[in-house]
Amino acid sequence: MATVSGVSSSTSTNGFYNNKISGLASGLDTETLIENMTASTRSKIAKQKQKQQLLQWKTDAMRSISNLLVSFRNKYASFTSPSTNLLNSDFFSRNLISTIGENSKYIKATGASNSVDSLSILGVKNLASSASMNVASASDKLMESGDLDLSDGAKTEISAIAGTTIRVKYADKITSISFASSGEFNSMQDVADAINSQFDTNKINVEASVGDNGELIFKGDKGYEGSSFEILGDTGGVLNTLGIKAESKLNGPGTTITGNSYKSGEDATNDSRLKKEVDTWDAIGGKSMTFSYNGVTKQIKLATKEEIDDYKTKNGITDNLEAFEKLTQEKLDKAFGKDRIKVDTKSSGTNKGKLTFETTDKTSVLKVTTADTGLLGKSGVLGINYGESNRINTNIALKDSGLFGAANLQPASVPKLDADGNPVKDKDGNPVNENVYKFSINGVDFEFKEDEKISNIISTINKSDAGVTMSYNETSDSFSIKASDSGASGQIDIKDADGGGNLAEVMFGTQVKDANGNIVSYDRTVTDANGNPPTNANGDSVASSKFKAGEDATISVDFGDGAGAMEITRSSNVFDIDGMSITVTGTFGTYGSDGHIDEVASKEDAVTFDAQVDSDKAVDAVKQMVDDYNALIELVNKELSTKRDRDYAPLTDEQKADMSENEIKLWEEKAKAGMLFNDSDLRGLSSELRTIFSSTDMQALEAAGISISSDYTENGKITFNEDKFRAAVEADPDGIAALFTSEKDAGADFDGIMTSMEALCKKYASTTGATKGILIERAGNTASPLSLTNNAFYKEMEEIQTLIDTLNDKLKSERTRYNNQFTNLEVLMAQMNSQSSYLSQLTGGY
Repeated sequence: MATVSGVSSSTSTNGFYNNKISGLASGLDTETLIENMTASTRSKIAKQKQKQQLLQWKTDAMRSISNLLVSFRNKYASFTSPSTNLLNSDFFSRNLISTIGENSKYIKATGASNSVDSLSILGVKNLASSASMNVASASDKLMESGDLDLSDGAKTEISAIAGTTIRVKYADKITSISFASSGEFNSMQDVADAINSQFDTNKINVEASVGDNGELIFKGDKGYEGSSFEILGDTGGVLNTLGIKAESKLNGPGTTITGNSYKSGEDATNDSRLKKEVDTWDAIGGKSMTFSYNGVTKQIKLATKEEIDDYKTKNGITDNLEAFEKLTQEKLDKAFGKDRIKVDTKSSGTNKGKLTFETTDKTSVLKVTTADTGLLGKSGVLGINYGESNRINTNIALKDSGLFGAANLQPASVPKLDADGNPVKDKDGNPVNENVYKFSINGVDFEFKEDEKISNIISTINKSDAGVTMSYNETSDSFSIKASDSGASGQIDIKDADGGGNLAEVMFGTQVKDANGNIVSYDRTVTDANGNPPTNANGDSVASSKFKAGEDATISVDFGDGAGAMEITRSSNVFDIDGMSITVTGTFGTYGSDGHIDEVASKEDAVTFDAQVDSDKAVDAVKQMVDDYNALIELVNKELSTKRDRDYAPLTDEQKADMSENEIKLWEEKAKAGMLFNDSDLRGLSSELRTIFSSTDMQALEAAGISISSDYTENGKITFNEDKFRAAVEADPDGIAALFTSEKDAGADFDGIMTSMEALCKKYASTTGATKGILIERAGNTASPLSLTNNAFYKEMEEIQTLIDTLNDKLKSERTRYNNQFTNLEVLMAQMNSQSSYLSQLTGGY
């Protein structure tokens, strides 16, 4: 018996694809059959997509026109485009103003004024200035070491922490926690703060704190669980100093690693664990220090004990401190030049005292920038702070900052408050006091702790509502304070609070007032450590701060109306007068003893004004406007008159699949043409554009070089004669302004060109308001984002998309149904083939 198909049942199962049979059993091309059977639905989908594409092209074409209208309005009828805003009547005004007269160098004028030809400035009595104060010689101009004992075998306490490191392991990462050589570790809390800062940086979820007895404690914070922490080792023996063993571990949340406590009789202000005793000469001899002199940086090596002994023998000196001073002087002379830096001593006994450094030129700046470990800082051998100079160090405590008169500072003792404003008490319940300074500036109160940094004082004042700006100038060594408000209204009223200490007096001086109660100066009664008053670089006394009260500017103006001179006062040096902005930079004029202008004497030197229209600006803007107007005319009429070639419909996906990119591009260029052919809204726009210029004063337009083309095919394009327009705007700027900006509603005979164009742009392309412009309502515009999905074309495309989605669902259903039918057929045919083969075997092929 012959089989239905030449393919045996054993191979027919290979025809399954995506859970359907592809026709291997039946021999049918099922895919092609299904494509043919669904052709009608696919054709309907393609047609709807073509309709959708046509609407998108229509949208793009209409937006190209609305874009020009939006751009035109923004460029020529908006205050945001002052260089081309032809709707602003002042655009054509005489705003190129020049000043005339010997004193014109003191006057600058901009803007426009109707009285410019008659106005004159007879004099400037005084300029406006802000209240200001300058405190010269703010520092003691001296850099001084701490007390030194350079006796043979003398011992010195230095920091046991600075310059050391601790190695820790957190999870699988090993990190070195460093204690900077320049660091100040005056309490165990300083140590904990340095550790926590580096823990945070390295994302180690462990916190260091200080217990009630001064013990350093390590404990996992809220993010610690699941991690491991171990202290591996150290340098400089710091773990032994802290009483913590190497290889100490945190054994889970809540566990701690704890160091040793204060020694008997000690506390946070006297913690011997943080210090160690060393031989002074071991700590200082041969160590390096880096100095900066007026920005030039050099390093010197301090003398060793051997050098000191040799120097004493050669020079007949017996005192170690004196020899150390002389050798340091020689090294600085060699580094920076002889007699630039003077090293001296303040002796307190044999081999004992302080080293001092000062510049022979009091305007020069000397600094210590870096040094070997153990030399600098409060706990260093030299007792000189990092960054110390012969100027104020704004980053250390007031009393150590080098502030002139710091020895005279007397803080106030007040109850210490906690973060909630409650009094702090000691363990016995007694109130705890702290030293502070309180003062006010212009009625705004300030309070600073005794150890406050000057940098923070300056920053706090500048951020406040005190209405002043303060700064410190290192080169001039002076504090400068300036009122924020210009003129007489700006004030600088600084005074210490009653019972608030004397910081304001030391830094700025004490107020001195005249008989009328006005502040005239700030006297500085403070002295340096030797009892000397402040002097400047020349040695002259500067016991009084340079104070200047704020002052208003006063000018005398004659408006040429016969009323004589008028005195005008302002808080700044800028005066707005009849449309002009006048800036004064110097004083002139003849003023009598009564303070009033002598009009007769001042007439000859008065400053007068000449104003001209900026014709170049006007010509450029109008020329651009005409070009853009003509481009708009051309685009609108091109879209109106171009017929659509219906032989070029939008391509379907199947058609594109058989074409090259260039073929698709050329086809679509033809298919897109004519989208707005004979559109009724564009006809209205074209018609209104034709009347924009013809509705004005045509005779005046022609005289100004603006005319409508007589060629009908140009649809009302404009021609522009630059020379005629330039002459017209220079001769009659008001007349030209009327041609562009006049309004019938304001009583004019006609609406100006830009008045009409602005109205037309709003009608067809307004992007604001509940109802947008006609073209925007139809096609939307990127200048109005919400309109992109709220316009007639988009809604129509949405409706088409809904139909396409429905047809796609139908197509999917049809494909599924036909696939199922052919699958069943294939299964049946496979079974028949199998049965046929079986019967053939039974009959032996007969």
